[in-house]
Order: sequence, then C-alpha cells, then structure tokens
Amino acid sequence: YAFFVFFLLNSVVFKAIKRLPITSSDTLLIIANTTFLYFSLILLYKGYGKNSIENITLYFGIVYLLAAIALKKYFPSQTHLYNGLFCISLTALAAFAGIKFNGFILTIVWVAMAVIMFLSGMVFRIKLFRIAAIFLFAVTLIKLLLIDSLKFSPAEKVIAYIVIGVVLLIISFLYQKYKKIIFDMKDN
Repeated sequence: YAFFVFFLLNSVVFKAIKRLPITSSDTLLIIANTTFLYFSLILLYKGYGKNSIENITLYFGIVYLLAAIALKKYFPSQTHLYNGLFCISLTALAAFAGIKFNGFILTIVWVAMAVIMFLSGMVFRIKLFRIAAIFLFAVTLIKLLLIDSLKFSPAEKVIAYIVIGVVLLIISFLYQKYKKIIFDMKDN
C-alpha cells in the first residue's frame, strides 16, 4: 500500500501544489498503478474467498467514483484524470456486478447500470458516460446472445430479450428525438 500511496502523492499532489496540469501520460501511469494494486490485493486476499474479492472490487469502484466526482467538482480542468478515474470506477463496479451476480440477474443489473449511465450522460452532458453506457449495452448483448441464451430457461430468455429490446427501443427513440440537442451540447 505504501508504494501506491507514495506514487500517487508524487504524481498528483506535487502537480496540484505547483498548479501543473496532470497530463494523459500521468493519468495512464495512475491507471496502471491502480491496476497493479488491485490485482496485488486480489492475489493477496484470494485465499479468503469470493467475498473478499467482491469487497475489494466494490471498494475500488466506490472510492474511484467518489474521487472522480470530487476531482470534477474541485479541479474541472483535469479532464484526463477525471476520465481515467471514472473509467476505473465503472470497470470496477461492472466487475463487482459480474462477481456478485450471474446469469439472468447479472444481465438485468448491467442493463440497469447502462441505462443510468446513459441518462446521466444526457442530463449532465458528459459524453464519456454515454459512450460507457453504449459499451456496457454492447457487452451485455454479447453476453446475452453468446452465454446466457445457452443457460436460460425459455421464460428467462423471453423476459431478458423483451427487457433489453424495450430499453434499447426507448433509448433509440430518445436518442433520435434529442440527437440535435445531444450533439450540440458541450461535452465535458
């Protein structure tokens, strides 16, 4: 933990004190360091069972989401770092859902996450949220078609396909109706 904290302090705090911008290469180093910390913790606590992996993943998702929100509020010019922290958070939260749930429930949870991200991206005018939502929709559809369709009962297949179809139709309708507004808005 100490190496991670020292690296983070060296990368971020020094530049914040000196009012230097955090570049995309700094952000990539922070993401790489965070990834190494995450997998180190997973390897370290793997013997304690699935629950410890769930907790580590959830903590990473929440901490990095809060850090991204704080950074966006207090240092709005640091878009590279904000985007990087948000991506780490999104990946961790989606992975947490993947570890915690399986099958039909996971499909529904990922669809709900994608809808929330897409609507948040439209309301708060954040392009990254909309792109992440579309990516999560795509992953969910691929999972549904390639994995879940082999395991679901007929009733679960019908419900899953109808729910995803309705959600995609609604989002497509909203997107088509408001695409001029969406594309004309200044994205963060």
